Amino acid sequence: MTESKDRQIILNIAMSLLLQIVSVVCAFIVPRLILHAYGSEVNGLIVSVTQFLSYITLLEGGIGGVLRHVLYRPLAEDDNFGMSAAVNAGKRFFRSVGFCFMGYMAVLAVTYPLFSESPFDFLSTASMVLIIGVSTLLQYFFATPYTVLLHAAQRRYVTYTFEILALLLNTLATVVLIRLGASAHVVKLASAAVFALRPLLLTVYIRRHYRIDRAADGGRQLLAKRWHGLSQHVAFFLHSNTGVAVLTLVSRDLKYVSVYSVHALVITALNKLTTIIHADFEATFGNRLALGRHDELKSTYKLYDFIIHFVGGILFTAAALLISSFVGVYVGEVSDTSYHYPLFAALLVAAEGVYCLRLPSQAMVVASGSFKQTELAAWFEVGINVVLSVVLLKITGIAGVALGSLAAMAFRLVTHTVFVQKNLLGFGVGYYVKRYAVTLASAAAGVLLSGLLGGAEIHGFGGWILRAIPVTAIVSAAFFIGNIAAYPSEMKSLFKRISGIIKKNRKTGRAE
Repeated sequence: MTESKDRQIILNIAMSLLLQIVSVVCAFIVPRLILHAYGSEVNGLIVSVTQFLSYITLLEGGIGGVLRHVLYRPLAEDDNFGMSAAVNAGKRFFRSVGFCFMGYMAVLAVTYPLFSESPFDFLSTASMVLIIGVSTLLQYFFATPYTVLLHAAQRRYVTYTFEILALLLNTLATVVLIRLGASAHVVKLASAAVFALRPLLLTVYIRRHYRIDRAADGGRQLLAKRWHGLSQHVAFFLHSNTGVAVLTLVSRDLKYVSVYSVHALVITALNKLTTIIHADFEATFGNRLALGRHDELKSTYKLYDFIIHFVGGILFTAAALLISSFVGVYVGEVSDTSYHYPLFAALLVAAEGVYCLRLPSQAMVVASGSFKQTELAAWFEVGINVVLSVVLLKITGIAGVALGSLAAMAFRLVTHTVFVQKNLLGFGVGYYVKRYAVTLASAAAGVLLSGLLGGAEIHGFGGWILRAIPVTAIVSAAFFIGNIAAYPSEMKSLFKRISGIIKKNRKTGRAE
């Protein structure tokens, strides 16, 4: 790997980390302000409308992952025509989705007030739907194919910079407007205006740094593979949206939706932290496959798998122990509904943890273009997620939604692992048995040892932080000891690699 590639990866990771930090901070600030200013029902309404508007992404049919796969080879071979052809096909497709989204947004504006118990009247609810949908509409027309291109080219730091800017401006606008006593509609309208900046800046960057040949046409490969990518996309979409949809349509209680969304803030934050390096590893897998470097592919996969189990294991184990107390502090004096659902919280963390454990094998599936071979398992995941969530919600309440997701994630983890093992890597069953045994044993040790701290009452964010520090330290120690005992060479190699990249980056920086 060249020094420039090393520096590019470091920049991607650094900007990704900064984005996740900003995203997490803003994601906790904005909903809390809305929750305290307008109540649980308005917060639930905004979350529910946002999720229903996102259903239009089902029309994408997984073309984002397919487009990345198609772009890896022309980017690796510096083939401008092939790159332009793929981007042009992606632009045509996403613009057609944009036009469909306009119609869907209009239909939802009329129908949503009829099937939800909104705190607003018909016109106010309909206008909220249109306001929230504007920024998504602009993404389809101007930003999405360019974002995919930059991710495939391992220039994610560009898109992350624009996202950070938009998040900070949106948070600032929200804080100011709420303190001025603005309505929820005015606040969301300001958010839509702020997020319109991102596609504009992205378009300017692409035009200055890439020579997109508008006449290049050869996107049939992209469109041909689209349908095999559909199942992967639907499965991912439902992973992110099943809970809100089921609670809105089956329970019809927007307060339940608010409870789910507050817990989901923590889950989303954990997911963002765990997936900081995911896109870089997927792009690296795609590059290794395109160039036929299979030994390097296997070693890179093992490194990513080790990182996910080690870092993800620490984050999700600590979160399972701390999420309920955090939610209690977060909602504070909000009393229009109860937010204390410890079983639901633990199951939701477990479901997301299992999802993150499959990220390395998922990256291999996308990088290798194995959409057709894995689509049946993806459709089974969809069925398990939806059916179990609906049935268990009626039996066990809100915890049933998380349990349905956990079952679906566990099923897909197993099928992904089996496919990658048999068809792409061939490590053997023993490799995976050891990996999961170490992770589960470390997590169990962390939970048991953390229990020795007792259950002191927590007051305020300061009290929660004082609780979180020793819990996280104990869990981290359990995972460190478990992995250093089971994987001494991998631990040493990981730290040596990180140190080497940092030293090389410093040396290159001084040379410049």
